[in-house]
Amino acid sequence: MLLSMTGSAENPDTPIALPDHVAGSGSLDRLVETARGYAQQAVSENTRIAYGRDWAAFARWCRLRGAIPCPRRRS
Repeated sequence: MLLSMTGSAENPDTPIALPDHVAGSGSLDRLVETARGYAQQAVSENTRIAYGRDWAAFARWCRLRGAIPCPRRRS
């Protein structure tokens, strides 16, 4: 069983998956669903669309200048 949620800075529709050993927990599944509901209600659909378009424009601007929109952090 692979439980997935959606959302990332670059693409809000990209699935975020939980490992199988975590996803099978009934209480964790309910908590994830509750958190997903809170997250979806926190920002309106039009705001999410606007953020997505703004991010795409920023990422394109960076690529045209040879920059990475979100460089990796050094560990």
